[in-house]
Amino acid sequence: QKMIGMMHVTKAHQEMFSSPKILAIRCCTKYEQLLLKVMVGEFHRTGVEETTVAAVFREIQICLRTEGMETLSLPGTVAMVARLAATRLLLSEHMKNGLETKLRLNVATEEINFALKSQEGDG
Repeated sequence: QKMIGMMHVTKAHQEMFSSPKILAIRCCTKYEQLLLKVMVGEFHRTGVEETTVAAVFREIQICLRTEGMETLSLPGTVAMVARLAATRLLLSEHMKNGLETKLRLNVATEEINFALKSQEGDG
């Protein structure tokens, strides 16, 4: 009979916390991850699960400046939203509504926080 070692426990732990959504979040670019963080922040700030492209654009510009990263253009932000919507990490209305297009996370805020926090620990 085999003994269960720390290696087995570690592997089981990694499998438990490696859902497809968490893996998808970890595969996002730094900017996409920041956009997800901004959406989590908007959710906590307003208490409403839905936000708009305009609100996300405003908040991500503030975060990028604070982090010392290059700011994004509005079309760049919209393209990033479209990519995240294509991966189903967030839900988006049709973009014909422009800045008032409603956005909503399709992932629990805890999953986003977990994926990004555990990734920071890795790096």
